[in-house]
Amino acid sequence: MGRFELLDGEKLLSEKRRAYWKNLKHAGNFGSLYLTNKRVVFCATAGWKLLLFGQIFDSFIKSGNIRWEAAHERVGHVKGTGLHSKLNFLTIDGDNTNVAADEDFINLLDTLKG
Repeated sequence: MGRFELLDGEKLLSEKRRAYWKNLKHAGNFGSLYLTNKRVVFCATAGWKLLLFGQIFDSFIKSGNIRWEAAHERVGHVKGTGLHSKLNFLTIDGDNTNVAADEDFINLLDTLKG
């Protein structure tokens, strides 16, 4: 996967920085979540960026390195369990991505899916 860029005829509809990413394998646990008129894209952000730059520069910290992307029709959501019961996680083809999305993002995605 490459860097996130808009494709021809694509429009950015929503961008969520610091989207929570529940993982044990990678050092970072957040990233940028993009919703366009054609797809959903998640780009992981290296944990060192937050440690080095802290909360002060949080609005500037984002990643363009695509971890996964999928057309709207393939993306769903499930309610978290246990400690994560208040979160909604995105799925691709029914498999949990462990990336949390807020209600606004999910509602917009569901609207686009029809």
